[in-house]
Amino acid sequence: MARNEANQDIFTQEDHQVAYIFDPDGDVPQQDRPSKRRRVSKQAVVEGNSLKNASTFSSLLNGVEKPEFVQLREKAFQESWAKVDQRIKGILRSSNQATLDQVSAFVQDSKTSCIDQVPAAFVITGPNIASQDLLFEQLSESLQRSTPSKFVRLRSSEATTLKATLKKVIRDVTAQASSDGDDEDDEDMQVGDGREGRRYLDYDLEALYAFIRPQDCAHIFVAFQDSEGFESSLLSDLIVLFHSWRPRIPFTLLFGIATSVELLQARLLKSACQLVYGAQFDVIQTAAILETVFKTSVAAADVPVHLGPLLLRSMLDRQRDQVSGIQTFVMSLKYAYMCHFYANPLSVFLTDDYQSLDPLQLAHIEAIRNTPSVRNYIEQAVEKGTAEDLSHAKSAIEDDEYLMTTVRHDIQNRHDNTSDFLRALLIIQATGAHDEEFSSAYVDAMEEGIAISEQSSIVEAVRRMEAAEITNLISRVISILEEGDVQLALGPAIVKPELAAMRDSFASALQELESLRVRAKEQGITLRSKYSGHSKVMRTTVIAQRVQLSRDSAALTEEDKQFTCIVDQVIEGLTSHIHASSPMSALLSESWIYESRTPLRDVLVPRPRLVLERSLTRPHDYLSCSCCKPTEDGVSATLPATALLYRLYTETGSLINVADLWSAFAAMTGENDKEMDERKNLVVFYRALAELRALGFIKASKKKTDHIAKLKWL
Repeated sequence: MARNEANQDIFTQEDHQVAYIFDPDGDVPQQDRPSKRRRVSKQAVVEGNSLKNASTFSSLLNGVEKPEFVQLREKAFQESWAKVDQRIKGILRSSNQATLDQVSAFVQDSKTSCIDQVPAAFVITGPNIASQDLLFEQLSESLQRSTPSKFVRLRSSEATTLKATLKKVIRDVTAQASSDGDDEDDEDMQVGDGREGRRYLDYDLEALYAFIRPQDCAHIFVAFQDSEGFESSLLSDLIVLFHSWRPRIPFTLLFGIATSVELLQARLLKSACQLVYGAQFDVIQTAAILETVFKTSVAAADVPVHLGPLLLRSMLDRQRDQVSGIQTFVMSLKYAYMCHFYANPLSVFLTDDYQSLDPLQLAHIEAIRNTPSVRNYIEQAVEKGTAEDLSHAKSAIEDDEYLMTTVRHDIQNRHDNTSDFLRALLIIQATGAHDEEFSSAYVDAMEEGIAISEQSSIVEAVRRMEAAEITNLISRVISILEEGDVQLALGPAIVKPELAAMRDSFASALQELESLRVRAKEQGITLRSKYSGHSKVMRTTVIAQRVQLSRDSAALTEEDKQFTCIVDQVIEGLTSHIHASSPMSALLSESWIYESRTPLRDVLVPRPRLVLERSLTRPHDYLSCSCCKPTEDGVSATLPATALLYRLYTETGSLINVADLWSAFAAMTGENDKEMDERKNLVVFYRALAELRALGFIKASKKKTDHIAKLKWL
């Protein structure tokens, strides 16, 4: 008994706990039992391996395409897009590198330059708001990598009041997710500090100070991404509040400005502007970044897939009209790659692995013969009419091996032909005859090809050039021929004899022109050719009291005649060597050029109104059920309630009486099911009416309480 009483006097830790955790398995040690091995049949193993190796691409050519070619197309897509995506990411990282370095240097200098003011970086992003996300993501990564800091991004839609803004700043810095929104009517959450045993309100900056004090945080960056969207009073109050906490919390402000710093300063209070130590930074505009992305990932000679001119023009027009960001263009490009490899069985030619597989199927060869490029190729050979061309066309039609040899030869020469096309386009751009961006010039050249004739505007532009402009043109042409272009993946072109001869001719003309300019400068004269406007004079002759005007050429000096010869030499070199056919006309260009606009337009340019109206007018197209099948009698009462109500909706005016609508709806549904309870039918009616309102077709009318109004939307 004494021993039992002694055991009862011993207290354990659980005796003082408020709540107990019941864990029956926690105190009893379990014996480690070997798990039973489940018997797996060989059939299950084979099925598992087949599912693992199954491709997400479907079999084409009416389902007769072999699985090896299906997997090859999927592999080609993954490898091709990985190559292009890596280029795009590198461009986006380096596009704003200068701005990132300047902002980082400003942040470092602000430690000693401003003591009584809040450092603020005013970043001029331009009117394209979509490009601001990428810039501020890069700023966040760069600044947090260079200094121990925290970065908070604020948008005008998230920071409507001072209290909501402070909540957002504190929660992002402390990385505490909030289950409640930023509604001020909610009960204020509390932020606790376990070290001091105190609790703070979630909009109290004292909590932020208590959080960052032991972490040695050098900066708290607060970025106002769209500063024009914030209220002026809110920005002024935040600047004053951040300045008052500046000795304890190292705030640094970043403003994304679409207009100008002067307009932002005019919106703020003068007392708030005096508390800011700022610097202005200009970023590269989206148009310049788009041109770089276009050159490296769309027009470059070594990209796996090229896009057709119609598709490219629609993509570029959407970028300019909708003021979209770079990510929209990248998504469109990726979707074009997906469509090309998914729906084109000839895309297997974009990889070298197809040669190691079995020979192409007969379905592949028939698809090749039916492509427009191959048919045009054979028709042109027949039109020439020579015995050799006719034999060539006959072999391409009847001999499969001969056709494949010809196709493989043209595909292997694809890079050289594309390089010649791009090189000719760069030389035309160097003349300055067409003052347009490279992307627009590329699309036009893809449609029409490149050719320079004596009557073209390019020749006229070269003839009107002065000596300095001709010098720059010759230098740029020589540079293009010798060095190529890095962004377009163009190498030197002097390996070809005709282009090497052109380079030598232009080099001698450049040397002669430079010596001629030096001689003209010493003599104090201006070089002009016989094509320039200064060499044309107007002569006035009076005969029988009539005045006659005639145009005559002024006398040219010896230096002018030599300059005219150089201009003629340049024009002759351009007209004889600069010509290239459109890549669209290449043999089997369908295997590496994607042209269709329909999938891209349906996915990236959706038409919600058309789709919703079709689904409500013809629900059978989507449901494929017998009750929704259209009948000859007109509207069937078995249609869904929302579709019936939409039919009645189309027959009414701008204002709809709900009682009349209910009467017509009840009459239609009552004919089909007379046993339906009126109360249940009314519930169905109200649900259909609510669905039309959710889809945006109707709204409550303020004119009459028992009416609803139609809505017009795109």
